[in-house]
Amino acid sequence: VFMTVGCDAASSYPTVTLRTLYNDRPIYYTLDGSEPTASSTKYEAPYPFERRATIRAIPYKKYGETVVSEHHLSSHIAMGAKITLNTKYSTYKAIYSGGGDEAIVDGQLGSNTTYADGHWQGYWGDSIDAVIELSPNAFTQSHINAISMRFMQNTFDWILAPTQIKVYASVDGKEWTLVGDKHFDMDPRE
Repeated sequence: VFMTVGCDAASSYPTVTLRTLYNDRPIYYTLDGSEPTASSTKYEAPYPFERRATIRAIPYKKYGETVVSEHHLSSHIAMGAKITLNTKYSTYKAIYSGGGDEAIVDGQLGSNTTYADGHWQGYWGDSIDAVIELSPNAFTQSHINAISMRFMQNTFDWILAPTQIKVYASVDGKEWTLVGDKHFDMDPRE
Protein backbone atom coordinates (compact mmCIF):
# COMPACT_ATOMS: atom_id res chain seq x y z
CA VAL A 1 0.00 0.00 0.00
CA PHE A 2 1.35 3.40 -1.00
CA MET A 3 0.53 6.46 1.08
CA THR A 4 0.72 10.13 0.16
CA VAL A 5 0.04 13.20 2.28
CA GLY A 6 -1.37 16.30 0.66
CA CYS A 7 -3.46 19.39 1.23
CA ASP A 8 -7.16 19.88 0.65
CA ALA A 9 -8.55 23.40 0.43
CA ALA A 10 -11.79 22.22 2.08
CA SER A 11 -9.97 20.92 5.18
CA SER A 12 -7.65 22.71 7.57
CA TYR A 13 -5.76 19.43 8.03
CA PRO A 14 -3.49 17.53 5.63
CA THR A 15 -5.14 14.60 3.86
CA VAL A 16 -3.92 11.03 3.60
CA THR A 17 -4.37 9.04 0.41
CA LEU A 18 -3.90 5.25 0.28
CA ARG A 19 -3.62 3.22 -2.92
CA THR A 20 -2.36 -0.04 -4.30
CA LEU A 21 0.02 -0.16 -7.26
CA TYR A 22 -2.79 -0.56 -9.78
CA ASN A 23 -5.68 0.80 -7.66
CA ASP A 24 -7.33 -2.60 -8.08
CA ARG A 25 -7.79 -3.92 -4.53
CA PRO A 26 -9.84 -2.82 -1.52
CA ILE A 27 -7.73 -1.43 1.35
CA TYR A 28 -8.54 -1.74 5.05
CA TYR A 29 -6.63 0.27 7.65
CA THR A 30 -6.15 1.16 11.31
CA LEU A 31 -4.73 4.36 12.84
CA ASP A 32 -3.55 2.95 16.18
CA GLY A 33 -0.90 0.54 14.92
CA SER A 34 -3.09 -2.52 15.41
CA GLU A 35 -3.27 -5.30 12.82
CA PRO A 36 -5.84 -4.44 10.09
CA THR A 37 -8.39 -7.03 9.03
CA ALA A 38 -11.34 -7.17 6.63
CA SER A 39 -13.48 -5.75 9.46
CA SER A 40 -11.24 -2.67 9.89
CA THR A 41 -12.12 0.68 8.32
CA LYS A 42 -12.33 0.36 4.53
CA TYR A 43 -10.48 3.07 2.63
CA GLU A 44 -12.89 4.98 0.39
CA ALA A 45 -11.32 8.42 -0.22
CA PRO A 46 -8.58 10.72 1.13
CA TYR A 47 -9.26 11.57 4.76
CA PRO A 48 -8.09 14.42 7.00
CA PHE A 49 -5.17 13.65 9.26
CA GLU A 50 -5.33 15.47 12.61
CA ARG A 51 -2.83 13.77 14.92
CA ARG A 52 0.20 11.50 15.25
CA ALA A 53 -0.63 7.97 14.12
CA THR A 54 0.74 4.66 13.00
CA ILE A 55 -1.27 3.76 9.92
CA ARG A 56 -1.34 0.08 9.08
CA ALA A 57 -3.04 -0.85 5.83
CA ILE A 58 -3.78 -4.11 4.12
CA PRO A 59 -5.05 -4.78 0.58
CA TYR A 60 -6.86 -8.03 -0.13
CA LYS A 61 -5.82 -9.87 -3.27
CA LYS A 62 -7.98 -12.15 -5.38
CA TYR A 63 -7.49 -15.25 -3.21
CA GLY A 64 -7.34 -13.50 0.16
CA GLU A 65 -3.55 -13.25 0.51
CA THR A 66 -2.37 -9.98 2.06
CA VAL A 67 0.67 -7.85 2.85
CA VAL A 68 0.52 -5.28 5.67
CA SER A 69 2.07 -1.84 5.11
CA GLU A 70 2.96 0.43 8.02
CA HIS A 71 3.45 4.21 7.94
CA HIS A 72 4.29 6.47 10.89
CA LEU A 73 2.90 10.00 10.60
CA SER A 74 3.28 13.05 12.78
CA SER A 75 0.77 15.83 12.18
CA HIS A 76 2.14 19.37 12.28
CA ILE A 77 1.32 22.76 10.76
CA ALA A 78 4.10 22.45 8.17
CA MET A 79 2.61 19.28 6.61
CA GLY A 80 2.05 19.93 2.94
CA ALA A 81 3.63 23.41 3.16
CA LYS A 82 5.67 24.76 0.27
CA ILE A 83 9.33 23.91 0.82
CA THR A 84 12.34 25.20 -1.06
CA LEU A 85 15.53 23.19 -0.64
CA ASN A 86 18.50 25.48 -1.22
CA THR A 87 20.78 22.50 -0.57
CA LYS A 88 20.16 19.29 -2.50
CA TYR A 89 19.93 16.04 -0.52
CA SER A 90 22.39 13.25 -1.19
CA THR A 91 21.90 11.17 -4.31
CA TYR A 92 24.62 8.70 -3.29
CA LYS A 93 21.89 6.15 -2.59
CA ALA A 94 18.18 6.46 -3.42
CA ILE A 95 17.23 5.77 0.21
CA TYR A 96 18.92 9.03 1.26
CA SER A 97 16.28 11.06 -0.62
CA GLY A 98 13.61 10.50 2.02
CA GLY A 99 11.09 10.27 -0.78
CA GLY A 100 11.87 13.56 -2.53
CA ASP A 101 11.87 17.30 -2.04
CA GLU A 102 8.81 17.32 0.26
CA ALA A 103 10.19 14.71 2.69
CA ILE A 104 10.80 17.27 5.42
CA VAL A 105 7.15 18.39 5.43
CA ASP A 106 5.27 15.18 4.53
CA GLY A 107 4.76 14.07 8.15
CA GLN A 108 6.23 10.61 7.53
CA LEU A 109 8.69 9.75 10.28
CA GLY A 110 11.88 7.83 9.66
CA SER A 111 12.47 4.67 11.65
CA ASN A 112 14.16 4.92 15.05
CA THR A 113 16.41 1.98 14.19
CA THR A 114 17.35 2.20 10.50
CA TYR A 115 17.99 4.82 7.87
CA ALA A 116 17.00 2.36 5.14
CA ASP A 117 13.24 2.74 5.51
CA GLY A 118 13.15 5.44 2.80
CA HIS A 119 11.87 8.25 5.06
CA TRP A 120 15.17 9.75 6.22
CA GLN A 121 16.75 12.47 4.11
CA GLY A 122 20.54 12.75 4.09
CA TYR A 123 22.91 15.54 3.08
CA TRP A 124 26.52 15.08 1.98
CA GLY A 125 29.16 17.65 2.92
CA ASP A 126 26.89 20.70 2.91
CA SER A 127 24.72 22.26 5.56
CA ILE A 128 21.05 21.93 4.80
CA ASP A 129 19.35 25.20 3.89
CA ALA A 130 15.58 24.91 3.54
CA VAL A 131 12.76 27.45 3.53
CA ILE A 132 9.31 26.28 4.65
CA GLU A 133 6.45 28.63 3.77
CA LEU A 134 3.53 28.14 6.14
CA SER A 135 0.06 29.06 4.94
CA PRO A 136 -1.78 31.99 6.56
CA ASN A 137 -4.23 29.41 8.00
CA ALA A 138 -1.39 27.88 10.00
CA PHE A 139 -1.02 31.11 11.93
CA THR A 140 -4.71 31.72 12.52
CA GLN A 141 -5.23 28.21 13.88
CA SER A 142 -2.28 27.99 16.25
CA HIS A 143 0.54 29.93 17.85
CA ILE A 144 3.99 28.57 17.05
CA ASN A 145 5.88 28.09 20.31
CA ALA A 146 8.14 25.17 19.43
CA ILE A 147 9.93 23.61 16.48
CA SER A 148 10.99 19.99 16.56
CA MET A 149 13.35 18.02 14.36
CA ARG A 150 14.64 14.46 14.33
CA PHE A 151 18.11 13.30 13.35
CA MET A 152 19.86 9.97 13.16
CA GLN A 153 23.47 9.12 13.83
CA ASN A 154 25.02 5.86 12.68
CA THR A 155 28.77 6.34 12.42
CA PHE A 156 29.28 2.81 11.11
CA ASP A 157 27.58 4.01 7.88
CA TRP A 158 29.06 7.54 8.06
CA ILE A 159 25.76 9.11 9.11
CA LEU A 160 26.43 11.94 11.54
CA ALA A 161 23.96 14.11 13.42
CA PRO A 162 24.35 17.90 13.05
CA THR A 163 26.65 19.82 15.36
CA GLN A 164 24.62 23.04 15.07
CA ILE A 165 21.10 24.07 14.06
CA LYS A 166 19.97 27.63 13.38
CA VAL A 167 16.33 28.50 12.78
CA TYR A 168 15.28 31.82 11.25
CA ALA A 169 11.76 33.24 10.85
CA SER A 170 10.36 35.84 8.49
CA VAL A 171 6.96 37.37 7.91
CA ASP A 172 7.75 38.69 4.43
CA GLY A 173 10.49 36.30 3.21
CA LYS A 174 12.96 39.17 2.98
CA GLU A 175 13.96 40.09 6.52
CA TRP A 176 14.91 37.13 8.70
CA THR A 177 15.26 36.91 12.49
CA LEU A 178 17.27 34.21 14.28
CA VAL A 179 14.78 32.47 16.61
CA GLY A 180 16.85 29.44 17.60
CA ASP A 181 20.51 28.46 17.75
CA LYS A 182 21.39 25.06 19.20
CA HIS A 183 24.83 23.45 19.43
CA PHE A 184 25.34 19.71 19.96
CA ASP A 185 28.47 18.12 21.40
CA MET A 186 27.60 14.53 20.48
CA ASP A 187 30.58 12.23 20.22
CA PRO A 188 30.69 10.86 16.64
CA ARG A 189 31.34 7.38 18.11
CA GLU A 190 27.94 7.33 19.84
